[in-house]
Amino acid sequence: MRAAVLVVATVLAVAAGAASAQPVGGDFADRWSVGARAGIVASDRSLRRDGDLVLASFGRTFGPESALEIEGFRERSDSRGGEGLRNRGVAINLLTINREPLWDPYFLVGLGAMRVATSLGQPARRETVAIAQVAIGGQWELVLPERVLLRAELRMRVGSERVGPSGQEGYGDGTLSVGLTIPF
Repeated sequence: MRAAVLVVATVLAVAAGAASAQPVGGDFADRWSVGARAGIVASDRSLRRDGDLVLASFGRTFGPESALEIEGFRERSDSRGGEGLRNRGVAINLLTINREPLWDPYFLVGLGAMRVATSLGQPARRETVAIAQVAIGGQWELVLPERVLLRAELRMRVGSERVGPSGQEGYGDGTLSVGLTIPF
C-alpha cells in the first residue's frame, strides 16, 4: 500500500510539471476528453488472449503535444494455472502526441495502483500493487473536426505483485485495446 501511495505522489508531481508546460503552437485549443476502450490481455510471455479488459478515461491536453489522463480499468483473466484473476485499478498517464494530418500517433507512460484478486483456487488471495506502464497508440478522427476519435493502443504493464498465481512468471501483461475518445 505504501508503494501505491508513493507511485501516486510521483505521478502527481510529473503531472504538475506537464500542466505548467507552455504549448508549442499558438492556435491549438486545450481540451478535456472522456473515453472508453475494450480489449484483450496477454499475461507474461504468452502470445494468446488470457483475458478481457475494459478502460474508462478522463483527460486534458496541454498544448498540441502533451496530454494527461486518469484512467480506471477492470480486467478478468484465466491464467494457465487455472486460477481466475479479477483486477481493478487506476492510473495516471502522460501522453506525448505527434500530430499528423491523418492520425495522431502517441507514446504513453503511466503509473498507478491495481487490486489483484484471485477468484478461483484455494485459498483466494488479494493484494494492492503499484504498476508502471508504457504504450504506443494512435487516434483517428471519426467525426470531423475532432468531435469523436477512434483510439487504438498496444500497452505493456508491470506490477509489484507478490501473490502471482501459478502459471504466471512475473514478466508483466500486454494489452491491446480499441475504443472511442470524445473531446469537449
